Amino acid sequence: MAALVTLAVAKAHLQIPPTTTDADGDLERKAEQASATLLGMMTPALVDPTWTADSVPLDVQALVLLMLGGVYGQRGDGDATAIRSTTDLRALVAQELMRLGYRDPALS
Repeated sequence: MAALVTLAVAKAHLQIPPTTTDADGDLERKAEQASATLLGMMTPALVDPTWTADSVPLDVQALVLLMLGGVYGQRGDGDATAIRSTTDLRALVAQELMRLGYRDPALS
């Protein structure tokens, strides 16, 4: 599955200079992971399989960026605080998906 944000948008969100390219592959994978995680949290009937980084609704893209920040910020340290903050982030995103109508409350 392709990421629902472009590399340029991901870098801008994470405040990574566009000329820094040494971690582009890792960042693209994390953007794909964040996109997949978010789509997996949505009510399946509301996921449009044709969405791309250019066509995804902006509110969904904003939540992908929120997830990306969490995934990117918690890279492999295994810290219990990081795990708790990731769990809190997922709960926040799930709540926002429900508010926007992209997640059935029964999925909670």
